[in-house]
Amino acid sequence: VGGCQFSWNKLFTSSYDSSIRMFDSETLQYDQLYSDPEVWFRSLNVYNENEVLVAGTNGQVLKVDVRENSKVCEYPAKPDFSKYGSLWALDHSKYDTNYFLSTSNNATIAAWDHRNTKHPVDMNTSHSKTVSSAIFDPIWGKRIASVGYDDKVCILDFSDKAKLSEVKKFSHCNNTGRWLTKFQARWHPSSDELFVIGSMAQPRRVEIYNMQGKMECTLSSENIGSIQSLVQFHHSQNALVCGNGSGYCYIFHND
Repeated sequence: VGGCQFSWNKLFTSSYDSSIRMFDSETLQYDQLYSDPEVWFRSLNVYNENEVLVAGTNGQVLKVDVRENSKVCEYPAKPDFSKYGSLWALDHSKYDTNYFLSTSNNATIAAWDHRNTKHPVDMNTSHSKTVSSAIFDPIWGKRIASVGYDDKVCILDFSDKAKLSEVKKFSHCNNTGRWLTKFQARWHPSSDELFVIGSMAQPRRVEIYNMQGKMECTLSSENIGSIQSLVQFHHSQNALVCGNGSGYCYIFHND
């Protein structure tokens, strides 16, 4: 499974078996929405209640209509693997849902407009290796935090919705190795200034940074003995959950 995301009572998944599926928790049915034997699917992002976006290894983002179990369109409309590479991650702006991001193994981040399938709005090359994730801030959708295999974290500005401009780039060890999930930064749900990311440092911990690349604090526990690859803030409570390849999750919260 390359990607999974809940939307209300439905769980959407994308997989390396070339399929996109949906599980309905009310009917307990697991249905195939779309399949293409020529493409492996990695990340998945629920665009709205009727459509999902899926990142393909052929360099295209696929939009699928969950009502019709059919492909709506592709970004770009004509595949160009030499330019877009193999896609890794997706994220769409919560503030202006016309825009979404894709990242690639060719070290690029592309900003797309749903209304234009021909080419992206802009492409950024701040990283020098595969970009494992890039996400919009949840407040205004003007800032983007990206994580790369080049051991860098980048902050980009997308205020004018025309250019992905680098604001800050700082060093952060992202070399999780072959068997661990790659790091993905996550914004605080009520801030466009703070984000959290896993860490390779000892003792094991997760780290919270500000826009200037300064570490504001770390969260750790004597119970955590492994690298926490995945992190996520609760959307409304002062809580943060992190997880690792051993199957354990840890929750930090204020009483």
